Amino acid sequence: MKKKNVALLSGLLGLGGLFVTGVVVKKQLDEKRRQRILAEVRRFFDTFGTIAVLYINDFESTLDCVKGGVVFDDDVTFYFEYRQGEIDYREAE
Repeated sequence: MKKKNVALLSGLLGLGGLFVTGVVVKKQLDEKRRQRILAEVRRFFDTFGTIAVLYINDFESTLDCVKGGVVFDDDVTFYFEYRQGEIDYREAE
């Protein structure tokens, strides 16, 4: 009986560890994707001038569409949407 409890506890701990590892790996992959997208957006907007701030709006972004904005040194601001390598943008009013 004691061996069964130890085996059950070991199995549960193993599954818990596997779950935590999966969550950590997913976070790392999401962060790499985010960095790649930021680099693409920065390259795109570099031709417009010197970027002061580049941000992503996490509340409006989804897995398919990343939304954010770019503020330049001359206070010109653009909002953008990034979908599958395509960037749609508009100037803020």
